[in-house]
Amino acid sequence: MGTGKTITALSALSRLPPSRVLIVAPKKVIRDVWMVEDRIDVSKHDITMINYEKVARDKTFAKRYYDVVILDEVHRIKGETSKTSRYLREINKRAMYVWGLTGTPVANNYVDVYNIYNNMGIVEFTEKRDDFLWRYYITKALDVHTRSGYDATIRIPIAPRRDALDELMQRIGRHCMVKRTEDCVDLPDSRTVVKYIAGMVSDKYKEFAKGIIKTDQYEDTMTPLEALNKKHQAANGFFYDKNNKVHIVCENKKLKELKDILEDVLEETERVIIVYYYKQDLAELETLEYKHTTDPRLFKDNQILFLQFGQSEGLNLQYCNQMIFYSYDYSYLNYEQMCGRIYRNGQTKNVTYTILISTKTVEENIWTAIANKQSKDEYLKGVLTDG
Repeated sequence: MGTGKTITALSALSRLPPSRVLIVAPKKVIRDVWMVEDRIDVSKHDITMINYEKVARDKTFAKRYYDVVILDEVHRIKGETSKTSRYLREINKRAMYVWGLTGTPVANNYVDVYNIYNNMGIVEFTEKRDDFLWRYYITKALDVHTRSGYDATIRIPIAPRRDALDELMQRIGRHCMVKRTEDCVDLPDSRTVVKYIAGMVSDKYKEFAKGIIKTDQYEDTMTPLEALNKKHQAANGFFYDKNNKVHIVCENKKLKELKDILEDVLEETERVIIVYYYKQDLAELETLEYKHTTDPRLFKDNQILFLQFGQSEGLNLQYCNQMIFYSYDYSYLNYEQMCGRIYRNGQTKNVTYTILISTKTVEENIWTAIANKQSKDEYLKGVLTDG
């Protein structure tokens, strides 16, 4: 993030003859980045801008023709079967140029890159997904019951095949240019501090771990996914029942720890970003006695900005150097996007990320998953950049 993807794309676009151009990006990125970028004149082109959500809602969209397609935050089309991916795949097949921009190309594994390339219409990646998996991954079979009412077997990637990894990197590298932040921008140091908070394992958390949910009105069992969500909520001191009513399950010692951290941090810096996941997290965070906002445009007039995990694309917040992850989910892609809001071109101070983890809860597993995916992503970028 922050290496100039937008300006690079516009520079390339300025060298082309007058063309019909489609720019697809998240709504906020169109508003705050593409519509205000005026350093390069591309007025000779007929440019259409649309967000990914609108693509999925327009049934006629796939029938249109564009000479050039620019897909900003192209990881948005890593899905195989979504309407957005399908419609854009048809558009991309007919275009002369298709450019994808992203700071987070890998969310889970290299199948994400295959899906992105396939949906962009890159011919070398039009083989079937199962053929790709057989060639490059050790897989396992998973039997599923589909919505249509029949049983099917799908293959889940476990780990890349070591004997085929070099070939895979070469294939990926033939179709991309990788720019790492540390190679392009002279940035200060960054560090990650993990804070473990004890005392958040309540009786309710233990019930959820057994797959049971009880309230005054009902008692029921849960699917593994439901139980995981409830454990995640209970690790932060509450849970939602089936009517979306909030139940407090224990004293929120994580919030107490956060207050202590903020006292120290705000003595050294003017502003802090606090990342949260659930709406109830935000409700509790808003009880903090500091001047705060949820609107990034008003952050400079406040001490604290509350940002929901996964809602950060297109934000330039490099005038802040402190980010605290109060709650979050398994998405490494969203985690890296959040970090990139402050660790980017223009940052002049050392950056600190503080991760709050409720000890002996599912949050330990979530942070381990993020850290493991981070090492895989760094490997991919390193191999492609270093040759």
